Amino acid sequence: TARAMIEYVLLSEENDSDLCATQLGKLLAPRARKIMVNLIPYNPTAASGGFQAPKHERVERFQQILAHFGIMTRVRREMGQDIAGACGQLALKESETKEDLEDFVQWRRRQPKTSKQLVSAECEALVAAALEVDSASPLTQEKRASARTWLQYSLFATITLSLALAVLAPRRMAIRAG
Repeated sequence: TARAMIEYVLLSEENDSDLCATQLGKLLAPRARKIMVNLIPYNPTAASGGFQAPKHERVERFQQILAHFGIMTRVRREMGQDIAGACGQLALKESETKEDLEDFVQWRRRQPKTSKQLVSAECEALVAAALEVDSASPLTQEKRASARTWLQYSLFATITLSLALAVLAPRRMAIRAG
C-alpha cells in the first residue's frame, strides 16, 4: 500500500529529545499504517546558525520511540558530509572531527545486540507511560481532534502541491521544447 512520507530533520538538542519523539509519535500514531517517517540527521555547515547533527544514540532512541508507536521509521543514510557535499551543504569547510559523522547505519550494525535491546525496552516503556498519561487526560479527545485536523491539512497541502507539480512540470517541459 502507498504511504505518505514525512521528512523530519533532527537537530541536536532542538528537536531530537524523547519528548519530541513522543509528541510526534502521539500525533502520527492514528495514521501509523498510512505513513512512513524519514529521519534526516542535520548536516551542519559553516553557516548553520549553531545547529548541530544529533549523536547516533539520539537518532537511535528517536527512531525506537516512533517504532513503538507503530510508525514505520527510516533513517536517511548520510553521504558526503566529510567533504561538505551532503544534502543542504554548499560550502567548503575544514573538518575538525576525526569521527565520520555520517555513518549511522554502520554505527548501528556495530552495536551489541544487548545494547539495541536495552534501548528498545527503554523506548517501549517511555511510549507506554506516555500513552497511559495521555488516556487519563480529559482533553485527550480534543487534542487528538486538533492534531488530526492539522495532519489532514498538512497531508492535503502536500498532496495538492505534488499534483500541481506533476501537472505543471510536463507543461513547462513542453513550452521549453517548443
